[in-house]
Amino acid sequence: MIAKNRLNHKKSLAIGGVVLVIFMAFSPMVYRTWAFGSDAWGLTVIALLDPQEMPWSPFDRNSSVIRPSVAYWLLTHFDWPYERCGRAMSAMGDCSQPLVNFVGASLDTHGANSIMERRGYSLLRHFAARGKV
Repeated sequence: MIAKNRLNHKKSLAIGGVVLVIFMAFSPMVYRTWAFGSDAWGLTVIALLDPQEMPWSPFDRNSSVIRPSVAYWLLTHFDWPYERCGRAMSAMGDCSQPLVNFVGASLDTHGANSIMERRGYSLLRHFAARGKV
């Protein structure tokens, strides 16, 4: 009986350790996503990224929990991104720039008829309709 309890205790510690390691590995990526993608300006940057070039690795400094298509969906379906300026964008001073200008400045960097260009023009129409000019 004691040996069985000890085995269960060791299994619990091993599972807890694995969960802790996974949490610690993903926490920088979650923090970067929260700091950068917590407002409309940061989500716009993420939405205009090439999904093929966005890494999934939690150890890559350019990775994000939010994928470009999810960022686009959040911008077009919710009001909360427009209510505040997030930590990263406040540090860069980009929140004073209108979102239409913010998106328009990035459109010339994408190839013709790419998904980023189509998403950018769609965001321009969306921001203009919301009055974010």
